[in-house]
Amino acid sequence: MSVRRFREQIGLKVVRALKFREQIGLKVVRALKRDSDAVTHAALDMLAALLQPMHADYDLKQEQLNKTSLLSSKVFLEKLLDVWSAHVRQGTGALVVSAFLDFLTYGLCAPYSETTDGAQFDSLLELVAGRGRALFRLFLHPSLAIVKGAGLVMRAIIGEGDAATAERMQDLALAEGALPRHLHTALFTQSADGRLLTHRQLSRQLITLWCTGHQTASDLLARTVPPGLLSFLDSDEAVPADDVERLNTRDNLQLANEQTGRPLNPHLRAINQQLRSAEKFVEKHVEVALQHWRTRMGYEKTAEERVRERPVVLRRRRERVKSEKNWRLFYYQFGRDHALPHLIWNFKTREELREALENEMRNFGTDRDLGGGVDISWNHTEFEVQYHCLQEGDPDRFEFFNDLYQPPFLLLTPKVPMKCMCLQAMAIVYGRHHAEIGHFGDTNARTGLSATRLILFISKLILHQRNVKDVLDAGGVKLITVQHTPFRDSVDRDV
Repeated sequence: MSVRRFREQIGLKVVRALKFREQIGLKVVRALKRDSDAVTHAALDMLAALLQPMHADYDLKQEQLNKTSLLSSKVFLEKLLDVWSAHVRQGTGALVVSAFLDFLTYGLCAPYSETTDGAQFDSLLELVAGRGRALFRLFLHPSLAIVKGAGLVMRAIIGEGDAATAERMQDLALAEGALPRHLHTALFTQSADGRLLTHRQLSRQLITLWCTGHQTASDLLARTVPPGLLSFLDSDEAVPADDVERLNTRDNLQLANEQTGRPLNPHLRAINQQLRSAEKFVEKHVEVALQHWRTRMGYEKTAEERVRERPVVLRRRRERVKSEKNWRLFYYQFGRDHALPHLIWNFKTREELREALENEMRNFGTDRDLGGGVDISWNHTEFEVQYHCLQEGDPDRFEFFNDLYQPPFLLLTPKVPMKCMCLQAMAIVYGRHHAEIGHFGDTNARTGLSATRLILFISKLILHQRNVKDVLDAGGVKLITVQHTPFRDSVDRDV
């Protein structure tokens, strides 16, 4: 029977009628022993077609039965994984790698994993997680389909694996340099191509999973993105819908309801009820006759028959790694320009971040190529993005200085850390551009605030000659004298 037949509904019915599934494992093993990429690809393609039919009229019961049979042997799955891992390490057999990723997707990844038996799901997940480095290598593959497949499997491992497995994958995301690569995709993919937008959505989900509950990854993100932009992660602000769900496209519950006699189409409801009534009438009499025959013959139902009679039961997906951060707002605000006291963000800063990520990925790739096949880990602890354009000054520095001082920041905010941050920013701006900004007209009012950063601010104010008299008249010398000793002890720590 050809692979094309397995993709059709009639082919799956033949498999069920002939009880052909038991022989498939042996045939696949024989195909793998041929050591032919073409034969191996055909065998894996056939397995994927059995796990997930390629026609619109899904039969969830048949899908469950196929998975129960094909995923029952751990030895068989390990053999498949060994072949797949060998191709990944050698960089060969792209079609074989892609076909096996389809097999894993239909067994482990939502929404298809809902029809996978719970025990078999956990067993397969553990086997794949043990080959984590091979999975991360696929993120470097030139095929977008392979990158997507690897990302879906990675999402399933972290989201539904145990805590130790999730942490190991998060560590590998840093060691293998996958986090900056997917961060680049998540932040800078702008396209009307649905495939690229799907990859962007998947990369954003992976970034969330890798950073949630992992302090090292969070520290790396803090060295990569300005604090003002990261502050949006803690905001409750709503985000306008700018995309649709591109990864979870099948509603298994709806399919199960339809296949148990509750079609959504009202015109088919009456016809379906009549057919099922007639079917139940015939089945009832046939079952009674078979019961009498089984009793007389001493016949007992096989395990497969008992499994087949069970209703469709969907496996409940686990969500062990769940982020409470507002990542949608973070990505939304990333694409907008900001000129706030605590955040300067525009085209120049975005381009600097893009160049920093691309240079780091390029350098790490070069180091790997020169490594001669030796596993090389990314030195993520030394990576930091320096936004040089912010050091060049802002042409609207006078407006920026006033924004720092005016409400809602320094004057009205009740938060002491915000006041300190604004004073320090004002000190930096005025220290560099006091000549352009000119006289500060509210020196008298501000010297009434005795704080470490206020003294630092005063030291910058007196760089402009007109501010000196105001500081003296307001008792600035007395204030500085009183605060001098604690200031010297704490300025290095606070500033």
